[in-house]
Amino acid sequence: MKIHQNFVYVICFCVVFINFGCEQTDIPVHQVRDDPITKRGDPCGDCAFISDCCCVIEYVSGDGAVLRLCGTSDGIDACTGGSVGSCDVNDGGGLDINISSSNPRHYLCMDPGQPFWIAFKSGATVTIKITCQADEFNPQTIMATLGSMDRFYYSTNGSCELDGC
Repeated sequence: MKIHQNFVYVICFCVVFINFGCEQTDIPVHQVRDDPITKRGDPCGDCAFISDCCCVIEYVSGDGAVLRLCGTSDGIDACTGGSVGSCDVNDGGGLDINISSSNPRHYLCMDPGQPFWIAFKSGATVTIKITCQADEFNPQTIMATLGSMDRFYYSTNGSCELDGC
């Protein structure tokens, strides 16, 4: 009978300890979020193909300008025209970008191996930095200064490196 009584005391002690010994413990609660799911922050996430080169034109210095691009894979209108050396830009998309210190970065998509050109359209002289390896750790970059009547031709290779024409 004594063993039975001690067993009851042990059970009661355990119940009291469990009920009162952990009162202050915070139990993590899963928070439900109701904000919409968005795409990840990849700047070239809207490129048509995952194999497209992720290019960026970045303002470096100058007063700013409007630049015309031709030969991109994501341009809003078709453009043609122009060849220099091995670069013959005869198709692709075209777009105008306004680049300045207040609007310093513009992303675009390029098919690997495709040539394109950048031309000065209006504004003042501007120095830009161009890469088509924007999604890589140590991208190859090219600096260019564009002013009135300037047009520069480039081509991307299979590694999305830029080559001048």
